[in-house]
Amino acid sequence: MDNKQKQQIVNAIKAEMKAKNLTQNAWANKEKISKAHMSNVLNKDKWVKVGERTWQLLAATVRITIEQNKLYPTKTLHTIHAACKDAQKNKLVNAISAYTGAGKTTALQAYDSNNENTHYLVCRSSFGVKDLVTRIAEAMGIHAKSGRTIDIEEAIIQKMINTPNCLLILDSVSKLRKEAAFQFIGDLCESTEHKAGIVIAGTEFLKDHMEKMVRRNKRGFREFDRRIYQWVRISPFSENKQEAVEICKANGIWHEGQIKKVLERCNDYGQLYNSIAKMQKAIQASSKN
Repeated sequence: MDNKQKQQIVNAIKAEMKAKNLTQNAWANKEKISKAHMSNVLNKDKWVKVGERTWQLLAATVRITIEQNKLYPTKTLHTIHAACKDAQKNKLVNAISAYTGAGKTTALQAYDSNNENTHYLVCRSSFGVKDLVTRIAEAMGIHAKSGRTIDIEEAIIQKMINTPNCLLILDSVSKLRKEAAFQFIGDLCESTEHKAGIVIAGTEFLKDHMEKMVRRNKRGFREFDRRIYQWVRISPFSENKQEAVEICKANGIWHEGQIKKVLERCNDYGQLYNSIAKMQKAIQASSKN
């Protein structure tokens, strides 16, 4: 990796630190990088001490931010960004439940990267309460390697209510399997009500699961559901076919036959971009013959 690429990585790190009001050490904690490495990365005179593997890891960390500058402004992107802005500005809890491949994660990561005082976390099916609490704290730059869960939770709450226009974005919440993890998110919503914004997102299962738990009167779910200001509707891919055509054209695919072939097996944006990539390769291969 050359010095120009390294400087781009450093610039992206500094931009995120400024946007999210994170100190050097807080950013290092969030990304699980040693403070010594972090200091060397930010000091050009000490780059010789930073190994290639560290640069590659950092490149992967900031890659999403760089790629998001090329995002096509889909209806889904606008809808999700509006929901995030609403939650952040008005200190609300907004929920997003949509089909796989709708572009939720891409849109949420883009909002997180381009706005101040936002914190983003992708949930995993293996997360228990302690895992979830710890990962949220780390995403917010809070040191959470040790200490009681309740103390870490309190640190999260205090940072959220003391940070102007703070927004916590929890993605893939539908993957959480333990009721206690959902209950913790509900507690967080209660503790920061009207003081900070929260966006929770997942597949259609998320809304179905919440409704089922409320009907069964499972502990904590009614209180959690009550604090959700709105469930945001994401329009199905079938309603945005013209938008898909425009995405093809924006990616250099103009021929009507090629566009038709790209779209014929696409039922979501994930499939669309994969199909576009295959068509681009086919076009490049044919141009060499």
